[in-house]
Amino acid sequence: MPYDTTLRSCREAGATALFVHSDGEAVGLVERAHEHGLAVPEDLAVITYDDEVSADPPLTAVRPQKHRLGVPAAETALARAVEPVERPLHRAELWPNLIIRASCGGITPVVTGR
Repeated sequence: MPYDTTLRSCREAGATALFVHSDGEAVGLVERAHEHGLAVPEDLAVITYDDEVSADPPLTAVRPQKHRLGVPAAETALARAVEPVERPLHRAELWPNLIIRASCGGITPVVTGR
């Protein structure tokens, strides 16, 4: 099982934290860690990417701003469909938020970001 290999590698390397993509994988890894006798976050802190699934303990997460990207992406796609001329490339920088929760030792949710 991939979780077993990952957890074994963490123990061998002395790793105390994992960044896991995605939430579902993080939940599965936390459950398997418990079966291996590892406590989260005491033995292994877990951070996930997406922040769409709840878990026990609550997962610290990097939360992308998907809704803020969706609107300009849809507007650009519609503009190109209506007027299919060559348009300049658009670049958008949307910084994710970090929500610190119990899986990393946080007590209450703390949101950081831009």
